[in-house]
Amino acid sequence: DAFNVQIMSSQPEIIENEKGLLIDFTIIGSSLNDKVTRSQSLNIDFGTIPGRNNAVGVWHMISSLRGTFNNFTATFQYKGPIDDDRL
Repeated sequence: DAFNVQIMSSQPEIIENEKGLLIDFTIIGSSLNDKVTRSQSLNIDFGTIPGRNNAVGVWHMISSLRGTFNNFTATFQYKGPIDDDRL
């Protein structure tokens, strides 16, 4: 099992804005395994994920302009079976 699993991420990054328009992003919530969470953050606490299982986190956001995501990078942390995050 993986204990205390957390996804930690950074804010969306604008890599191209040809017209120089102002843009605003707002995280309005997230879901964990199809259940809505109350978090308005890019961090999701997955808790314990049993061995040979998986979990799905989804972020819900709104933006003042239409666009697409070309890349997404996230970091995570967890504690292994003997409280060692290297396992």
